[in-house]
Amino acid sequence: MKIAVVGNGHLATVYSVCLAHGGHTVNGPVFPSPLASEPRLAQLAQTAIESGLLDCSCNTQDKDIVIVAWDTDVDPEDHADTRPVLQDIYNVASGLRDGLIVIAAQLPVGFIAKCEKENPHVRFACCPENLTRGNAVDRFLHADRIVCGIRRESDKAILINLWEPFGRIEWMSIESAEMSKHAINAFLATSICFANEIAEVARRHGADPREVERALKSDSRIGQRAYLRPGEPYTGGTLGRDVRYLEQMTNELEFPLLNAVRASNDTHKAREAETVSQ
Repeated sequence: MKIAVVGNGHLATVYSVCLAHGGHTVNGPVFPSPLASEPRLAQLAQTAIESGLLDCSCNTQDKDIVIVAWDTDVDPEDHADTRPVLQDIYNVASGLRDGLIVIAAQLPVGFIAKCEKENPHVRFACCPENLTRGNAVDRFLHADRIVCGIRRESDKAILINLWEPFGRIEWMSIESAEMSKHAINAFLATSICFANEIAEVARRHGADPREVERALKSDSRIGQRAYLRPGEPYTGGTLGRDVRYLEQMTNELEFPLLNAVRASNDTHKAREAETVSQ
């Protein structure tokens, strides 16, 4: 398939290179920093460029799919700035007459519905990214599963062609796909805060947090891969951005749990800073 990737930094680079490695013809940006920090990515990029499958330009014309792969910017308080992403979507949509825009950027639920209303001539799908920095190539090429939110059943065939080489597809509505990204990141952020709070209580009462962690992970209802290791608070926009999205959505419902996650994380940040300064 002929694919264009638009976006910035880490996400757009990994998508451009890995899709070309998967055999698609890709026009997409490649930025130096991800090439240096992600194992295998520079080698795969060189091979894809030499084979002619990857062209590092921004041509979105006459493509089967345009993927919007933005690392959505956040401020120090984890509020997202979606304006550059929205501008890119409008720029692509204005020149697209027969193609599918796939949103992989981290955007709030309901965002794509607004884009559809303002661009009724364009088809959209939501396939939220599921990468981990430092292990992005493996996560992309051997995905646990790929969430695909669609509006039309007729778009399934083109998305199967896009994603089937990389993993099993979970089909759902666009809004469910958008929401799944928030839910996953909020769950991980909550797990980190839970583990840090449990560890603090454990230490104060003479218990070993690592032993408590082992007890939790050996319970079949929780499992070995759970985010339960006490340590540093979460940082950066990835988890914080989705916690913020959900805070805004749950405020009107007066649900307290997700509103407490950031407060818990900030407390651990402050204690960590005090420890460093002592």
